[in-house]
Amino acid sequence: MKVFVIGKGGVGKTTCSSAIAIGLSERYKTIIASLDPAHNLGDVLMTKLGNKPKKVVNNLYAIEADIDFFAMKYLKELEKSLKNVYRYLSVINLEKYFEILRYSPGIEEFSVLEAIKEVIRSNFSAFVFDTPPTGLTLRILTTPKTTLIWLKKLIELRRMILDRRSAIEKIQGKILFKIEDEKIEIPTRESDDAVIKELIKYKNEIEEIQKIFTDKDTYVIGVLNPDKLSFLEMKRAKDVLDKLDIELKMIIVNKVSGDVSLSEIKREFETNVRLVKLRDREIRGIQNLRELYDEIEGIR
Repeated sequence: MKVFVIGKGGVGKTTCSSAIAIGLSERYKTIIASLDPAHNLGDVLMTKLGNKPKKVVNNLYAIEADIDFFAMKYLKELEKSLKNVYRYLSVINLEKYFEILRYSPGIEEFSVLEAIKEVIRSNFSAFVFDTPPTGLTLRILTTPKTTLIWLKKLIELRRMILDRRSAIEKIQGKILFKIEDEKIEIPTRESDDAVIKELIKYKNEIEEIQKIFTDKDTYVIGVLNPDKLSFLEMKRAKDVLDKLDIELKMIIVNKVSGDVSLSEIKREFETNVRLVKLRDREIRGIQNLRELYDEIEGIR
């Protein structure tokens, strides 16, 4: 089971994520991972967390993912793949380009996906993700689909290149590329081409990540407050999720007080809606979070 808790900054995602994780840990070996660069999961659970899973209570572990660490891990793996595929790139200083890439658009999204992938592959039965504010989270959820579009086009292009190489080879024989004193045979068939193998391998990895978001056992849960701004932001988020074929399975309306009308929220989202009343104190610590889970229970 995988749970992604999304919403506007400040609506109570971390608190609700923690409560859900504690509830699930009564039935499953559970890990909760904070993906927000501005972590406060440790504050809510009242324990110091880092980049490695830490046991919080029986059957519950927590991690505050270091996005910079996963960015460097992603770039190192990319660098290694490129060096293996394109041997001639060793004649230039490839490392300096990857130092610049660390700050390029999209790296943060891929770094978070790397963190999600690593957590999912760990030895747990239930996974809860406390996500960044809506804007970044939607870019993260969108990244696999847009990446697959590019990869499919790149694979098509590479096959066209191999077809043309094959035609040339039939006319003039083997195609050779010289690096210093070494002659390297240029592949003309897909079975011999390291580039297309790497593209297909990466495509399979991205499809694996995309499947995480669209699986039937994945819960995407929206948290909002009973105010217009967080309502409108969640409405826009749902529109994006619909286009990605990702189901918003539950809405948690947090900090509900008085006679606030929730009819518009219930009508708009047409899904499970859970109400969490406004407390007169901060919700921190295991016992308070267990009590909160009783209000939003329904994730099994």
